[in-house]
Amino acid sequence: MYQLFGLLCGLRSLANNPDCLGPAALQRAWTLFNDSKADDRQAVLDTVSGRGSCTHFCLNDLDPLGAIAGLKRETTKFLLKRKG
Repeated sequence: MYQLFGLLCGLRSLANNPDCLGPAALQRAWTLFNDSKADDRQAVLDTVSGRGSCTHFCLNDLDPLGAIAGLKRETTKFLLKRKG
């Protein structure tokens, strides 16, 4: 359910601002960046940087990137505590 909400939110932002890359384009950029056959990872970063972020374009004044980063940080801490 939450994945669908995120996708719909991204589509709404895309409709309102063509500079917003949206979740699908950012996922594709991440896939290309992590591809072992990628020749120019910097080109991928150059393409997405400076275009704004979902936090910048969020129509609800939310901070999805901050939330994702926070969840990743807390998950890592939890896993390290559990293993140690």
